Formats: sequence, structure tokens, C-alpha cells
Amino acid sequence: MRVLIVCPDTSNKGGLVKVAERQYEILNASSDSAFYYFTSKRGNGIFGQVLQLLLFPFHLLTNRYDAVHIHTASGRSYFRKLMYAFFSNLAANRYILHIHGGGFQSFISTFWFAKLTFRALLHQKKCFAICLTEELCAYITLNFNCENHPVVVRNPGRSNLITEKYPAKNNNSNNKLIFVGRLCEEKGVLKLVAAIHELKQKGLIYKVDIYGDGSIRDEVSLLIASLGLSKAVVLKGWVDDTVIRYDQYDFNILPSEIEAMPLSVIEAMQQGVPSIVTNVGAIDEMLTNKHDSIILPDNSISSIVEGISASVYLSPEVTRKNLLLNYNENFSSESFYQCCHELYSQGAIDV
Repeated sequence: MRVLIVCPDTSNKGGLVKVAERQYEILNASSDSAFYYFTSKRGNGIFGQVLQLLLFPFHLLTNRYDAVHIHTASGRSYFRKLMYAFFSNLAANRYILHIHGGGFQSFISTFWFAKLTFRALLHQKKCFAICLTEELCAYITLNFNCENHPVVVRNPGRSNLITEKYPAKNNNSNNKLIFVGRLCEEKGVLKLVAAIHELKQKGLIYKVDIYGDGSIRDEVSLLIASLGLSKAVVLKGWVDDTVIRYDQYDFNILPSEIEAMPLSVIEAMQQGVPSIVTNVGAIDEMLTNKHDSIILPDNSISSIVEGISASVYLSPEVTRKNLLLNYNENFSSESFYQCCHELYSQGAIDV
């Protein structure tokens, strides 16, 4: 089966692109064949995006694909991919809208033009929708009268990572934390630094390595220095996710205001490392509070402090076992491939 993956250039650092990249690897490692079509290339700007869009229908007509898999999110991403969906409806056998981002439901219910066009797409027999959460799937089913019911396909872990090579930690430390993500307000990085300071004032010493870059990096750096946390909180900058070793830490922490299905939580799970994470997006579908991770009710400083403090009550051995079982059943490359392949096969009906 030949599948065309429509997404931004893989030199981008976002989660959407990482999922598309992993999909490409997973499909090509199977009996299927995957191909990229980049909607934008780094450094090309608006002209490059328009050129890619204009070339797209010719690409579809001169290449035979069984399915076009379009990765989209809210905002400008949706409106760009809308045109690719339109051309796919004209020239492709079937196409899949793979919806990313924690704000899509709010976006599609707020903007009338987005809602109107989304409804029009879902009324097409050729169109299939992938959601990351049961909640979004139920919302779309209830409100859009889809020709084909949307399905939940969970983001996959890294296909080149073998979980068995990461043994359980031998020490009893519980104070090394890792944060992986963009440095922006919605990720709660500033609140995390403030929480580490509050814990320090209580005599509880935690160390955090922060991997990532973003618009508030300088602000985070200044806060770390002003609170005297330069030894406790270290900015590691952006690194390729293939070299991040979650197993060297006791907990992955992600106190975000908004998420869909964060890859850092899945990657930590893949290495048997629990997360301390806000209850947003699909988190309550991915994890069980105090069973395999700590789920925060919100990302306030007090909630982060309480969550980190409560982490000492998790049994490392039991938690690791639960996480690896959860990963293998729900987030493995095999699970992702099976879900996608079944969807492509479902799409093999006459359209």
C-alpha cells in the first residue's frame, strides 16, 4: 500500500512533524510504502508554501497513492491543510485528516469558517479523521454527522528504541527530573522553576534538566539565576530526541496548560519512567494517577509542588512494570501501524 504523508519539512521541531516522521519510518519498515510531501520547507517562506500547494495536484495525478495522510492542527495549520484536503478530494482515492494539538476542539467550535469547511470534508466518503483523544472523537461524531466515524490513533514512541535495553534504576534517589519541550508560557516552565524554588525553601532538593528552546528561554534563565537555582535547574538547550535518556531520571515532568498527546510522556513511558503531568488533553486516557504517574489537577505552582512531593510514594519497580505494559499495548510502533493499516484498508471501499 502506497501512502503519501503530507506535513511540514521534517527539519521542523514540532510534535506534529515528529509523529509524521515516525509514521514514515514505521510504514516503510512494514510491507507498506510511505512517501513525503512537504507543505513547507525551512527558509522558503510564504512563496515556498504557495508553490508547494500549487504543485500538489500535479503530484497526485502523476503518482498513484492508495491514501493521502494529512497531518493538521488548529489555526493556520488547519487552513493550509484545508487546501491539500480539497485537492485530495478531487484527485486521491481517499485521504485522512490526522488531527494534532490540544486546542483543535476549541478552534473548530469557535471559527465558523473552520467549522463549515470541516463539516464539508467529513461529509465526503473519501475522508477519514484520526483523533488523539476519545473526547475529541466523541465531539466530532456528535456534532459533524461524519460519513466515516473518526477513530483514535495514539502517537507512537520511537521505533529505533528498544525498551529492554533500559534496565530499572538501581539507586533509590527520587529527585532527578527531566523536562522536554518548547520553552513557552503554555508549557509551564516558569512555574516549574518557581516550584523547585519553593521545594528548596522547604528543605527538599530536586534537580531538573530542561531540554528545549523557545521564546522565553532568556526569561527562564533570568528566573533561575534570580532564585539561586543555577545548580538545581540546568538549561540543556534543544537536542535531538533520539539522544535523550529519560532512564537517567526519576521523573519526566510536563506542567503544561494545553497538550494533546505529548510525545515526551510517551518516550518516558517507553523507558519505564513515570511522568508528573497536568491533566490536559489525552493525559487521563494515557496514564492512571498514582498508579503509573502523578497527574496534576492544574499547572499552578502549588499543584506542581504537591505533585512532586507526592511522587515519593510511587513504587519504582511496580510503576516501571505498569508503564512498559501500557506502552507495549497502546503506544508501540506495532500498535500504531496496526491502527493506520486498518484505517487504510477500511478506506479501500469503493469511493
